[in-house]
Amino acid sequence: MKKQVENILLIVVLIAALAGLVFGLTGFIGKGDSESNTASVNAAAASPLTGNAGGTSGSGAQSYGTKTSESSVTVDLTPKGFSDGKFYVDIGVNTHTVDLSGYDLKKTATLESGGKVFSPVSVPQISGHHNSGTLVFETGAEPKSFKMVVKGLPDIQERVFQWN
Repeated sequence: MKKQVENILLIVVLIAALAGLVFGLTGFIGKGDSESNTASVNAAAASPLTGNAGGTSGSGAQSYGTKTSESSVTVDLTPKGFSDGKFYVDIGVNTHTVDLSGYDLKKTATLESGGKVFSPVSVPQISGHHNSGTLVFETGAEPKSFKMVVKGLPDIQERVFQWN
C-alpha cells in the first residue's frame, strides 16, 4: 500500500513538472498583458536577415532588431529584408482580451522612409487572439532609416516603431 502511494505521488510530481515545462516553453509564464495606456517600444536583440547563402538579404548587409509595443494588444515588428523592389516585415499581433477580426492591417499599417509613406501591398489577415505573418511594402529601394506606424488597435491608437 505504501509503495502504491509513493508511485502515485511520483506520477503527480512528474505530471506537474512536465506541465510547467510545457507552459514555460510556450511562453505562457511571464507573458501577462500590460495595463498601461502608453506605448512601450523597445529594441530587442538584433536578428540577422536571412534568405541568401551569405546570411543576408537584399542589397545591403543590414541587420534589424525586433521592436515591440505592449498593451492589451502586443505588436512585434521584425524587418526581414529587401528583395525585388519589396521590403518585408514580419508582424506578430497577440492579445488575451480582444477579438482582432475587425482590424485590417492594409488600412492601418504604414512604412515611412525618405519622406515617402508606403502602404503595404500584402498583409496577413488577423482574427482571434494570436496572429503572425509578413507585411510587404513596394519601396523600390531598401530603406536605410525608416519608421513604421500601426494605427487603430485597442489601447494605443498610434504605435510608432523607428529604425535608424
